[in-house]
Amino acid sequence: GLNPIVEESVLNYPNITANLVLGVIDIETEEFSTLAGKATADSGHDAHGPMQVKTSTAVQPGYGAKTVFDVADELNISYDPQLKDDAIAQTTANFKAGAIKDVTGKAGDEVIRLLQIPEVNIELGTNLLSIYSDRYEGDIEKILVAFNQGASEGDTFTGDRSKIPSEGKVYLERAKQRNIF
Repeated sequence: GLNPIVEESVLNYPNITANLVLGVIDIETEEFSTLAGKATADSGHDAHGPMQVKTSTAVQPGYGAKTVFDVADELNISYDPQLKDDAIAQTTANFKAGAIKDVTGKAGDEVIRLLQIPEVNIELGTNLLSIYSDRYEGDIEKILVAFNQGASEGDTFTGDRSKIPSEGKVYLERAKQRNIF
């Protein structure tokens, strides 16, 4: 199940609780009751696995966060190094063009394959939550806004939910219902 994977992952991040990680997984993939369902969950907007990580975020999360390839290396999970290079090239070109786009083609398929491995996905998401926790000094609402909407939204979030996109408002309400904060 999920709990041993989450418990193992949070050991590396003293500023993150298993409750937070499990809450994010529940919000992101609540319609899937099994680990297998959560692992292969696809949002329809390029977010994958239990924590619904986008391919572009997985390849270049920024803020010193681990990439999907870093996590795969730590867990001794192999991948095609050429596809890694292709994925990095795509995200770099997209960022330079001022766009955040899905990683596509065989490189995108490889990133999705890695994101569908629960241990990879949960470690990646937990690492990002930990970085946001440091960035926002433990402010759970800001951490959740950044995880769901991106750090630019987290950076400007003042606590006034009327100033964030509706998806972010719903996300925070769902977190509150789950006693995440």
